[in-house]
Amino acid sequence: MKIRKLLSLAAALILALSAVSCSSDTGLTSDTNGPGGNGSDDPTVTQTPGTNGGDPSSYIHVKLFKVGKANATLIRTANSAVLIDNGDNEDDDGNGKYDDGEKILEYLAEKSVTKIDYLIVTQFNKNHYGSTPTILEGVEVKNIIEPNTTKTGTAYDSYRTAVDASGITPQVVSGVTEISCDGVKYTIYPAEKDAVVADQDEYYSLAVSAEYDDFSILLSSDIFGARMESLIASLAGKTFDVLQIPMHGAYNDGIESFITAVDPDYAVIFASYNNPEDSRVTRILSDKGITFYVTKDGSVEVKYEDGVLNVKQ
Repeated sequence: MKIRKLLSLAAALILALSAVSCSSDTGLTSDTNGPGGNGSDDPTVTQTPGTNGGDPSSYIHVKLFKVGKANATLIRTANSAVLIDNGDNEDDDGNGKYDDGEKILEYLAEKSVTKIDYLIVTQFNKNHYGSTPTILEGVEVKNIIEPNTTKTGTAYDSYRTAVDASGITPQVVSGVTEISCDGVKYTIYPAEKDAVVADQDEYYSLAVSAEYDDFSILLSSDIFGARMESLIASLAGKTFDVLQIPMHGAYNDGIESFITAVDPDYAVIFASYNNPEDSRVTRILSDKGITFYVTKDGSVEVKYEDGVLNVKQ
């Protein structure tokens, strides 16, 4: 396990993070003014999400699903479940339509998970949130967290309709935010709202880290370019055991610097055979001695228990 670098006091004050038990306040605004929020840093009312029965947590389990060129990650402990993205409601790889939400629900049932404490949508690109209606119909979701941006189109309209029908008021991330659930500290890193970029979906992707005991994972969604640079600055030297490679393993000028900064032991790429990862990215990982997995070959499971980390596919 890597030795963690401590955040300096100055950086901690700048980020102004605040952790509360299985709830959150810093950097979240209720979506009462419509999607996208108002950019306010005022805290929301502390919520008390439901938990799944069990003894106090002694492990953290992460499943990165095989969902084609899409993102879906479930993080479980004995008493909590957080779903970060949920794939698409159809297969865009030419292998026949399949709702990724159904696959996720099957897994939840298999593991006797009856409630999702937080559903985090990292971006409004269909392959990150397209199965939300299926998830909301199939399992109780206590809270929804969204990026500070909006979208148009059929998929987004379906998402809004399903969320409205669920009675959940989404929380919009407007600043670096911490959530504490059953001993796991989640940190959500948003983009700068006033940035002007050509492709808002990817730029406004939320990055999410999870830390438990001496284990940590960073889910970087589809961040790219200047967004990667700003995340590196926000991390303030923190490194991670596992990194989800952004943009489905696409190559860009900043990817090597980003991987170097995060310095993982393991990496996971969400990709498919019809939409594969870039060989330049896998070469960077190989050259750095990082063990990597690509979900086109199957879901990836990460488990940390009693100080032992296991990663398998």
